[in-house]
Amino acid sequence: MIEYQKNLKPILKSFGYNPLEAIEAGDNQSIPSGRHIFEDALKVLEMYGVDLLIPLLKSENSNTVTNALHVFSELGRKGEILIDDVVPYLDSEDESARWYVLDGLLSHLVDLPIQYIVMGLKTANDESTRVRKKAVEFISALSINKIKAAQKFLQEQLEQHKKGLDILSEPTKGECLLDKYLDDERVFSCYLFAKIIKQAKLGELIEIKDNQITDTIVEFVVLKLELLKKRVKPDDKYD
Repeated sequence: MIEYQKNLKPILKSFGYNPLEAIEAGDNQSIPSGRHIFEDALKVLEMYGVDLLIPLLKSENSNTVTNALHVFSELGRKGEILIDDVVPYLDSEDESARWYVLDGLLSHLVDLPIQYIVMGLKTANDESTRVRKKAVEFISALSINKIKAAQKFLQEQLEQHKKGLDILSEPTKGECLLDKYLDDERVFSCYLFAKIIKQAKLGELIEIKDNQITDTIVEFVVLKLELLKKRVKPDDKYD
């Protein structure tokens, strides 16, 4: 059991339990009624330091690690000091672990080391549809220059990554993008969908018809487009 600093006692007393210990033990029964374990964990970390999450990230219990990664994904920029501890879990067998890491890294793309961007791009070939959906978000949020720099260190599926970079870089717009879709190019599809989302953020919203694309990620892309229709104006700018 992790030993926590004595100065946590006031907030833990107000909670009626220790959310970090509950995460470590996987004990949902100890959580008082009306409390939310992840929200409480975030409050503890924000008040006393996110480094308190490190022992949980290094746990030998996979469920503890996955729950700790869940907390990391919610920390935003405050989780910067944990990046070195979480990135290795992009290779985890647990798809939820991989998803939480990728989701958390979205808050750190501006200064994320190139080797970690490389690892993020590799998730475009993930076996999990859920993780590849997050990979689409990851790619759509990166600058062309960062992707180009990272691709120099890629080896697997390199041609699809290069083809994806081309689609992001070229001025192809609208329905013409859908003509480039191939259902057997999983990595390239992530870049293609990222391009569609980038264009939508600029105000160019296209309609994807039923059965036009077979990749199950398209459901996620369609949802993103529907949400963007509600908030994107033609003169909106996207960096």
